[in-house]
Amino acid sequence: MARLGRGYPVPTRIIAPPRAPVNATIRPVTIHVVTRFHRPGITAETPNATIRPRTIHVATRFHPPGITAVRSVTIRPVTIHVVTRFHAPRIPALPGVRLVEEGQLEYRGLLMGAGTPYELIRLSGLDETPSITSGNVRRPDGHGSMRGAKTAEERVVTAELKIADHISVAQLPAVLDQLRAATPINSGETPLAIRLNGRVWLTSGEVISRPIGHAEHRELTNVRPLVQWVCSDPVLYSPQLHQAQIAPGTVAVAGNSGNSDSRPQIIFPGPVVNPVLTHVQTGRRVGLNLDIPPGQFVTVDCEAGTLLLNGDVDVLPARAYGSVPPRLLVIPPGGAALSYATVSGTAAAFVLWRDATL
Repeated sequence: MARLGRGYPVPTRIIAPPRAPVNATIRPVTIHVVTRFHRPGITAETPNATIRPRTIHVATRFHPPGITAVRSVTIRPVTIHVVTRFHAPRIPALPGVRLVEEGQLEYRGLLMGAGTPYELIRLSGLDETPSITSGNVRRPDGHGSMRGAKTAEERVVTAELKIADHISVAQLPAVLDQLRAATPINSGETPLAIRLNGRVWLTSGEVISRPIGHAEHRELTNVRPLVQWVCSDPVLYSPQLHQAQIAPGTVAVAGNSGNSDSRPQIIFPGPVVNPVLTHVQTGRRVGLNLDIPPGQFVTVDCEAGTLLLNGDVDVLPARAYGSVPPRLLVIPPGGAALSYATVSGTAAAFVLWRDATL
């Protein structure tokens, strides 16, 4: 036997002659075919047909369309009953209207004095002149001084109280809690109304002291609280708020039955252009280079020295030429004549003030 590799290449050997091809049928058990093809577009044309199915179930989702219907309708009801609920606005009572007896006080809704659980023993600092600061300047070349303005310092009002005898020991804690709640410290100035010597005086004060005191000799209801207020404005005002309505081109008189200047509040409602209010006797005026449209208004607060559009927008830079600072326009004792003028517009101005006493 020859070794592998000899006689290479191997010669062709014919084993048998080729056979002629014959037809045959082959039936394989399973044929697996893996292929990819693009889905063809198919268009089928059929003759018209009528289909009458018994039931067709269709499930679909769609967004409901917004529908607006506009139609003129005339309604002639016989009777319409309307039931509604609303929150009624809280309108505070005018300070001092509840003071009907001599020596009564009202502060933050609490009534004190005669006929209340808080009897008034002594009141000081109200019907008296507060401390006065002199603006005089000493003369450098002679005797005496050169006269200056005299201005009052802040007013301090003190009320010494006593818990009424008809308050029982069981009622005492609630009565004292009510006093504490109405006299908080550092809560801002609040109207303080006091009836004294037959008339009601109005100021604004803030509590700076409130010792409750304590019972003596085991008489638990013999408690004597003290409340002290400081009033940054020492002037006392009437509880009545006066009002004058002045149409453009007219003059109104504002009276002041007190003995001190009263600084008013002026309201310019629109529509007006360049409103000006003038104190006829002194010639002082407060005016604006401003077009105030309908539905809007400017408030001039002569006490605070502010000009606000709609109560919150500062329009002080729009003050007209020759217009004085608001604090310089006052209604003196006895009253003043006030005139009103505008470039255009027919809305009347309003002036609000109180009688002022120092």
